[in-house]
Amino acid sequence: TITSGTLTTTNRATIKPSGTAQVTATGGNITANTDFIFFEYCAINDMTNNGTTGAVQAITGDVNAGGGDQATTGAGGWNFTGMPAGRIWDGGGTTNNWSEAANWSGDTLPTTTDAVVFGAASVKDCILTAAVTVASLSNAGGYTGTFTCGANNLTVSGAFTWGAGTFNGGTAATITTNGVFTLSGGTFTSTTGTLYIGNSSIEPDFIHTAGGTFNHNNGTVKFIGWNAANTIDVNVTETFNNVEFGRAWGDSWRIASGDTLVVLGTFTHTKAAI
Repeated sequence: TITSGTLTTTNRATIKPSGTAQVTATGGNITANTDFIFFEYCAINDMTNNGTTGAVQAITGDVNAGGGDQATTGAGGWNFTGMPAGRIWDGGGTTNNWSEAANWSGDTLPTTTDAVVFGAASVKDCILTAAVTVASLSNAGGYTGTFTCGANNLTVSGAFTWGAGTFNGGTAATITTNGVFTLSGGTFTSTTGTLYIGNSSIEPDFIHTAGGTFNHNNGTVKFIGWNAANTIDVNVTETFNNVEFGRAWGDSWRIASGDTLVVLGTFTHTKAAI
């Protein structure tokens, strides 16, 4: 309960209360200066003096915002304008399948515009049963289950974050992350096919500095930038199988100072400055 003052987040944050699952502000403000605030499984009550300047995202749970809702500003309510739709893996279904709607918040499957979140809401394993495309995919560290692609392609139009548990890319022909790829915990086993880091007009980076294990799985990693200096930053050394740099644009890739990339198989440099 916030009775006075302002709770401010300067980057993407998750507010997940323990005990009584409520967030109540009776006389204070909650401000998101940049990005989003994610509320996981909590009620949002009576925001009578909300001072939100960024976008706020209530991914799941009850919303009681003094007349507001997830798209408008109600009387004394939250401002939810400009936020992407989001889906949390809650594991409520009878199978482990991504394709079972009951496994997702609101019992609704993620769409191409959804920000997908894996967290402590459920550590149930997740299995792709068909190719999917989502806006972003995030496991900030609360999800300790196993995500398995099998032979199914995964396309993430924006940022991909993996912080715990196991990601198994299987034999998918392609796994594509168009935004920043961040590995900070757990194990990420790539596909035996091609992992694309960037494949559109979004500036991608490859960040693996804070923990976790990257397994190349005898596949290829293809770095495709976009008209800017894109960064590869690892914890001293990263080992790949095949690596390719390429794009028909004036992009460049910067390998962080002191870092070494080891390529066990084929190195291909068709485009881009390194």
